[in-house]
Amino acid sequence: MTTKSQFLIRPLITVLFLIPTLGSAQLGDPAATSSRTRTGTSAVLGQPITIFADKTLGAPTLKQGFVHGITYNDSTDYTQTIKLISALKPKSWRLGVDDNTVYGFALIRSNFPRILGTKFATGPQGWFAWQHRHGWKGNPGEDSPIRVAPACDPATDEGCFKSFDDLKAVWASKTETWIQGINRYNRVVDYFEPFNEPEDQYHSWRGVSEQRLFELFRIFHDVVRRNRPNAKIIGPSMASYDRNVIGRFLRFVVQNNLRLDGVSWHAYQTPNLVPAQANEIRAFYRAEPRLCNPTCPEIRTDEYGPGEHHLSSGSGVVWLYYLEKAGVDYASRGCFDVESGGEKWSDCWHGFSGMLLKDNVTPQPVYWAYKAYADMTGVRISSETSDIATVAIASRDDAKKELRILAGKYNVGVKSGAVTIVVNNFPYNSNSVEAVISRIPNMGNTPKALPTLPSPEKRTITINSKILTITIDNFSSGEAYSITLRS
Repeated sequence: MTTKSQFLIRPLITVLFLIPTLGSAQLGDPAATSSRTRTGTSAVLGQPITIFADKTLGAPTLKQGFVHGITYNDSTDYTQTIKLISALKPKSWRLGVDDNTVYGFALIRSNFPRILGTKFATGPQGWFAWQHRHGWKGNPGEDSPIRVAPACDPATDEGCFKSFDDLKAVWASKTETWIQGINRYNRVVDYFEPFNEPEDQYHSWRGVSEQRLFELFRIFHDVVRRNRPNAKIIGPSMASYDRNVIGRFLRFVVQNNLRLDGVSWHAYQTPNLVPAQANEIRAFYRAEPRLCNPTCPEIRTDEYGPGEHHLSSGSGVVWLYYLEKAGVDYASRGCFDVESGGEKWSDCWHGFSGMLLKDNVTPQPVYWAYKAYADMTGVRISSETSDIATVAIASRDDAKKELRILAGKYNVGVKSGAVTIVVNNFPYNSNSVEAVISRIPNMGNTPKALPTLPSPEKRTITINSKILTITIDNFSSGEAYSITLRS
């Protein structure tokens, strides 16, 4: 179920990975041992993944970020929470409003921007809606849209504007108030975005056409530039990728001489689509070089990962793999309503998008996948797979004489089975290598505690002609493996 929060509203999306369904998947048992792995240099068994240790791809830019994350209380001791979240090295953080409780945690208490270089993005859509009594009457979590309707009565109807001219005037005035408040209190905001899923007329902008949304973007752009000339402005933050809409939006930007610093959308389909989507945006830049003034806009998936496998460690790895393949500049995990033991909560406001339980101190399985990802130092090295739903991210750290591999299997329409990881051109002069193989289980898509990982398996692997192999005999759907190779 999706969450309906102060800023994040989206329809439920049913996701099937774009490959044939190969059979029912077996969920991982967190109590299982690591004995399902084999190592050596024998012939490849099962579905192969090949790591090319000599093909470096440069230093990684982590695709690690959050939407909201916590309900902050100034009197709470967050020492353990800060330690857990710091280990994930979040690079982006999308805030619903600039002064909400998440800001207190991520900046005032944790100082992630200084310590980790975390960048904050925020926008006025939710704040603007509240100014018109939008969203918080009637059923909790239900909201009504900002709407343009000549027959409505602004005095009694929520979010009502009798004409688009009325809406434009109030939008300009309220945006000015909003940005001046940010400046007055010297808020740390790196990116400004006017919208969140603006095409969803049921929840956000009813009676406001695409062209009118573009006009509201122009007003926002001009107001922000007037008050903070060097601000970075991003958009359109669509609920899903639509090349035609994004193309028309970019043409509007060029025609109106606007400076756009990032193109953003929400990726809630399947992860293997993201590289092609990012390449289409780059093609727009090549076709219209005036967009790159002075540099081309960043490419941002401001939210990603549908709720159907939100808590799957393996699916999280697959998303990270394709986000890196796409070369997006920033990415933030989506957040959802969740339920466990009869208790419901939103992991937008508790648990950091499923990393932790509601208590904000107990890791879930997916946390360990993202921590393993953050622990990969040095440079990325090339990885190829024979199955788009079973992938691996790999890094090489010459200072440590260490290779790390993070492998994951998607959780939808994917068969469990043997996976063999082949490392070609192992870079260090050695006849063998010590391998530490940690299984990150899939415990389903309801919140579950996994305070620590199962004990890792340790092996000595023989290297022949700079080639070594690791076979995982029963790599289950939705799980992940973190492998460290030390010379």
